[in-house]
Amino acid sequence: MANNVLVAVRVRPFSKREIDKRAQLIINMQGKMTLLFNPKDPKADPRKFTFDHSYWSHDEYKETSSGYLEPTGSKYTDQLKLYKDLGQGMLTNAWEGYNCSIFAYGQTGSGKSYSIMGYGANKGLVPQVGENLFKEISAKQNKDIEYQVTFSMLEIYNEKVKDLLSKKKAPSTGLQIRQSPQKGFYVVDLSEVPVGSFEDVKARMGEGNRNRTIGQTKMNETSSRAHTIVCLNFKQNRIREKVTKFCSINLVDLAGSENQRQTQAEGQRFTEAKYINLSLSTLGRVIEDLVKKKKYIPFSDSVLTRLLKNALGGNSKTTMIAAISPDAENYDQTLSTLRYADRAKSIKTSAKVNESETSKLIQELIHEKERLLKELSMMKSGNKESGGYTEEDIQKIKQEKEEELKTYKSDLEKSWAEKLEQARKDMEVQIKEQKKEEEDVKKYPHFWNLNEDPALCGKIIHFTKSKKETVGNGKGGSNPTICLNGPSIVKDHALIYNRDGDVFLMPDKGQVLRNGSELNTSSEIQLIHQDRIRFGANNFFVFHSPKEEINLKKQGKVLPPITFEFAQSEMAQHSGLDLYGDDILMEDVMSIHHIVQGANAMAQDLERPVKYELVLVSGAARGDDTLRTELYVRVTDLETSNEYTWDRAKFLNKQCGMQELYEEFENSEDSLPPPFDKEQDSFFDPPSADVAVGVVSVPLNYLAHMVDLRDDPLTITDYAARQIGFLKVEIIPCDSKGREMTDLSLCVQESRDIIGQTMAFKIKIIQGINLPKNLERSWCCYRFYDYADMVETDHVEASSATHKYNHEKLYKLGKDQVTHQLVKYLEESTLTIEVRGIQRSKQTSKKNPKTRLSLDSSRGTLNSSNLSLASNERSELESKIDFFREKADALERKLLKIERIVDEADPSEEMIEIRRILKAPTVTKAKRES
Repeated sequence: MANNVLVAVRVRPFSKREIDKRAQLIINMQGKMTLLFNPKDPKADPRKFTFDHSYWSHDEYKETSSGYLEPTGSKYTDQLKLYKDLGQGMLTNAWEGYNCSIFAYGQTGSGKSYSIMGYGANKGLVPQVGENLFKEISAKQNKDIEYQVTFSMLEIYNEKVKDLLSKKKAPSTGLQIRQSPQKGFYVVDLSEVPVGSFEDVKARMGEGNRNRTIGQTKMNETSSRAHTIVCLNFKQNRIREKVTKFCSINLVDLAGSENQRQTQAEGQRFTEAKYINLSLSTLGRVIEDLVKKKKYIPFSDSVLTRLLKNALGGNSKTTMIAAISPDAENYDQTLSTLRYADRAKSIKTSAKVNESETSKLIQELIHEKERLLKELSMMKSGNKESGGYTEEDIQKIKQEKEEELKTYKSDLEKSWAEKLEQARKDMEVQIKEQKKEEEDVKKYPHFWNLNEDPALCGKIIHFTKSKKETVGNGKGGSNPTICLNGPSIVKDHALIYNRDGDVFLMPDKGQVLRNGSELNTSSEIQLIHQDRIRFGANNFFVFHSPKEEINLKKQGKVLPPITFEFAQSEMAQHSGLDLYGDDILMEDVMSIHHIVQGANAMAQDLERPVKYELVLVSGAARGDDTLRTELYVRVTDLETSNEYTWDRAKFLNKQCGMQELYEEFENSEDSLPPPFDKEQDSFFDPPSADVAVGVVSVPLNYLAHMVDLRDDPLTITDYAARQIGFLKVEIIPCDSKGREMTDLSLCVQESRDIIGQTMAFKIKIIQGINLPKNLERSWCCYRFYDYADMVETDHVEASSATHKYNHEKLYKLGKDQVTHQLVKYLEESTLTIEVRGIQRSKQTSKKNPKTRLSLDSSRGTLNSSNLSLASNERSELESKIDFFREKADALERKLLKIERIVDEADPSEEMIEIRRILKAPTVTKAKRES
């Protein structure tokens, strides 16, 4: 029977940051209806969406002593109500033999993980479903029925599947996905661990989360960029009837969709086929095609959609939770999520009871393994790179698979009790270690890990029980007591001393940050309870001192908990950027600062001569009329000294490629980093890439009075407002035939006098002067007023530091074009000309220091031995002198023109005063006349 996908929407409370900035609420809920208000048009009617459930979890709640968030009003939906509405129905269906799936979708930070996994006392759907499943099994115990539950947990990151319960080293390509007539898409060799109680489920979830944490420490992955799928396989073997009823309960925590403002362009990261958002965009296409009932559904286009095929279009009863943000800042993403959910509710699935003769089920599983072996033996020899295998490869793989088949058959012959007992024995050691760790946490100083996902915080603990602990990467034959992985972790990284419960930290040869500030190497510092420590690029820890904690409790002091957000804010404040109290910029810095440092660390480990720094780029420097300051990454090629700037989206896309290279290096046995080609390597911009050299703002108010701007070189400034050269620009009024008029014959006293008249003028870009020497060629581009086309000069080769563009463009405007809006634009705006170029790819040569002027500090005079200038430097100095002379002459001519306009104007008190000021002698005039 066909069933629609059940869809629920849930809105979270404001975060602390949103409360601090007094965020605007844009969500309301009335019964099953969700209302979304547009913050840009508050008077407009809200958009209305109706779902199976609209859950209000924004306010009307309080926190109990246990930490549980319970309702204080009828509107609030707590975790228990969520389970009763969604989880309980799943369990009912599971007992009947239906496959069940529930997945949470929404932007990063919208509350998906809270609904699926939960935190602390607020258990999510996964733990509640697991707990209640075993409660019901215990209540329904029957000698004639054997209940079997297995647990699996996997993660999909960068389209690679990782088994979170496997103790084996994961293959670099991830686990393979296959398809069979009985099982549909499934993961080959995924661990399915027998569990006999909810305690076993909790232990396995802890194990999976710990493995997630370790994986993220080695790389820059975060939970928001990986999908996590938990599966409970439930079987009911009716022994007398020899019939098995079985089902899979899939609970999916999807990766967070990216914030569109941060990515700068819609879908920019969705197009990266290797990366995680590919699966989200594919999931969107699958949902849309299912709704439209198309014949071909692109399930195979991503790992996620293959594994969710049954949940979305097959044998499953499926629920979707759409998690949304209440903040006006996230309006676009919230609207996108609601539309996503609105489409999903039209999908129909055809769930059926999974029931079969037990013997037949076992035979099907055996046949599946044998079929795979047969496929393998029939493989043709070929080149590995083209996807084929040599005969030697086939024999080796075949032997491995035959061994697996023997083990598999032996496993099938075991009773469920034997399997469960074996699984429990395997867990005993781990459970003992966990209990001992819990006791040691109360006695010994230690470091616990900090993670963006609160569920992963505290999963890694390093104790300082000994008088001396060593921190390092364990490579080169070293054996540190605290072994860390990841970028910038070196062999002898740091030393930790425990002196009667007081702990001291000293960096050895590695980078260590304490509360956002870098510590000096070989200088020890005493740690204080709740200090934030970062080893290398991305190993974040919080120091915990039981001794200090007890003293604080005696004094009645309770310190607030340390969060990842707090630590990132602290790091951002030490970034060296002046954020002027801009909350949005601060948020951007918090989200990317540690990623930039991680990129630097990976570059260092892979011996890439490149450096990354965060920079603030104003709207004016980007030629953006909004004038909003944006966060960019400055990339410096240390071999050539060339600089590039990447926006946030480009950096994050490049960083994904950096991670791949680093992961390959970490997994390889080669101690030397791989060679690189700057044209292809993710750490660089290709040498042939064009760069923004700087911008020039050309005043247009002269043109509003039909006065020429001529021979007046303008300053070129880069993104950091540094002067990097000059540009000769002319704007000259013309007559109706396009002839230049420089005699003020077209001049008007009031700019409004040109409205409704024809108008013609030329924009000339003559040359760039004293541009950076590393430019091989350059060009200029600009857009005047509301003209759609960008005007671009010829690309010219550099002649020393001068670039001759000799560009000229004539504009002719009809009477209907010279409007009030145009005059306002000329009076109030500037023409932004952007200078772009290609940098030289060869290494820059360093000047001989003997050719430079130096000051003899002991006598306060120039050292005569260093007064000799190289001929090229002398010519550069002379050209600069000539340039400034030309600029002074141009300014003087401009002043004379202004004097003429004032002299010819109608007499008035204002004009008389202006004439007096212009005629008055000044120091500059006196110098000029002398």
